[in-house]
Amino acid sequence: MKTNNLMSQTVARVISPIILLFAVHLIVAGHYEAGGEFPAALMIAIGLLAIAMFFGLKTFRDVFGRVRFDYLSGIGLIVALAPGIFNLTLGDPLFTNYHWYVMMPLLGEVHLSSQLIFEYGLTLSIASVVMLIVADLSQTPYESDPLDEETAETETTTQS
Repeated sequence: MKTNNLMSQTVARVISPIILLFAVHLIVAGHYEAGGEFPAALMIAIGLLAIAMFFGLKTFRDVFGRVRFDYLSGIGLIVALAPGIFNLTLGDPLFTNYHWYVMMPLLGEVHLSSQLIFEYGLTLSIASVVMLIVADLSQTPYESDPLDEETAETETTTQS
């Protein structure tokens, strides 16, 4: 795909932040209603993929650095399991839900719960796995990771 198309880049520049904000809405609304983590994770992946598709992988790397989605998926699982492990150390059932009310400037009293930690960890893990799947599907069998520029440079120098 051509990455220098001005119209598609302009649309992506406007739509990607909106998609990511909608993902935040989904996870916060999903805390009080059914669902939330999975659709939010898919929206996060779609927002990131729009940047990679319309601006190219080099720009994606410049914006996000060398993000390792395989590490992020593991970190997400650890974060998701942390409240359960904490509850077990207290002698409570695995996913006992604790609630706190915190006064925040400009927002007033905000309800927080240990379930949010689980949901955010799960969202991070799902979004990372989706990004890994798309990266794998976008490769031909003889290509290196399209997001790994060093490997691509090394392979081209060894083939020469």
